[in-house]
Amino acid sequence: MLFGIGLMVWHWSNWTTTLKSALAPMELRYAQNQFRRRAVIGSMMALTGSILVSLSWVADPRAFTVSILLLLLLLCCILILAILDLLNVIVHLRLGPASHAARAQLINEYHRRRKQEPPADGDDSPSQNN
Repeated sequence: MLFGIGLMVWHWSNWTTTLKSALAPMELRYAQNQFRRRAVIGSMMALTGSILVSLSWVADPRAFTVSILLLLLLLCCILILAILDLLNVIVHLRLGPASHAARAQLINEYHRRRKQEPPADGDDSPSQNN
């Protein structure tokens, strides 16, 4: 339980440090989403710890079974979310900020050229099909 709480405190301090740095809007949005994902994982770890602590007071076998199943479900969710977070970080590192800037530049160039080109048939409504 303390590990989950410590993890949330560490992510919060990392998030406040990120907010103080001058990042591009896309990088800031990525950092915000990353903080949200990791805060959820940390809170689920704290909940897992509290369920583990409460197992010693459970006397009813059905309640114990339900608690164990809930614990297993939480652990599976934590594992899935952690893997998805890892994949997101890998994709973000592979693309890199330079790739985001290049993509934005290509999109802007495409829109600029679209505005300069006249329509093909002199008809500017693309919804008519003959």
